[in-house]
Amino acid sequence: MAQKTSINIKPCNIGSSEPHNRRTAEYLARINKEKFYIRIDLMSQNEAWVAPDFGNTSLTERYNQIAAMVKEKTGRAMQTKDRERVNKKTGKVTIVRGSTPLKEGVVVIKEDTTMEQLRHFCEVCKERWGITPLQVFIHRDEGHYSNPEDITTWKPNLHAHIVWDWMNHETGKSYKLDEKAMGEMQTLLAECLEMERGISKELTGKTHLERTDFIIAKQKQEAEQAKAEKKAALCAKEEAEARKLIRDAHLLEEVGCFGIVLEKIPATLGAQVASELKIPLIGIGAGNGVDGQVLVIHDMLGINNEFSPRFLRRYADLYSVMTDGVSRYVSDVKSGDFPNEKEQY
Repeated sequence: MAQKTSINIKPCNIGSSEPHNRRTAEYLARINKEKFYIRIDLMSQNEAWVAPDFGNTSLTERYNQIAAMVKEKTGRAMQTKDRERVNKKTGKVTIVRGSTPLKEGVVVIKEDTTMEQLRHFCEVCKERWGITPLQVFIHRDEGHYSNPEDITTWKPNLHAHIVWDWMNHETGKSYKLDEKAMGEMQTLLAECLEMERGISKELTGKTHLERTDFIIAKQKQEAEQAKAEKKAALCAKEEAEARKLIRDAHLLEEVGCFGIVLEKIPATLGAQVASELKIPLIGIGAGNGVDGQVLVIHDMLGINNEFSPRFLRRYADLYSVMTDGVSRYVSDVKSGDFPNEKEQY
């Protein structure tokens, strides 16, 4: 089955995008203190492309250039915040979305995805919708450990970041891509990367998770899966041990044993063995389906109070009686009260 791909696009956070995508020293030092999800030994496998006309310009500088361009083209400052527009006749309120001049898409890729494929995708997007790619980064060093204490459980999160200039520099307005266009972009991406198109969130009901939330969710999912697998393996082991116990019980009966004692086994298993044998089956923690019960007298009468298995029921508390008696004896001896005149010859 072909691997699935998708792209999640949102306004670019110009303050954190470049440090993350370029793996700056300050960025690596900061995440190392928090939760390290980048392997430095894999960073050499990352790739980067920057549009020639973008060069060494920072995203902050590009943002300011766009703001100036919008002011020149429209005569108004760039509106980046959402605002309400009220229809004076009907009173209907419409939300006018603020301009997001720079947008960033996170693309799910596979191991052999190339920069050429991603750039081709960007070129087709520019031809079709006008959006201009500024930067493309392939990250092969990101992922998470299913078990943070086991380095062999590394799961890579192969993806790419594409930063776009989402503005029409002829009009000073941002491009508007509706739901249909965004759906077409997902299909186009799958074709360019030779992967299978991901299923729409409307159909799966899933929401996009940010990086840290994704790691936490994956670790939780994999921990639950490991727990289920361990439980299944334990059940299989218990079933195998139960079959062996039944075989051994039959063998003991065949060689002439007059009775068998079973300790600490499931009640259903004890009842099954008892039903299959003709000789008496005595249980100590083997349920009430066996032929008889036994308890160690020291445990049953409470002489030993440090032993408390699930199957034990105490019928007395001789430990307290004994310790009280011994304690009073020691006290009487030390005080000289024992032996008294009546207790001497």
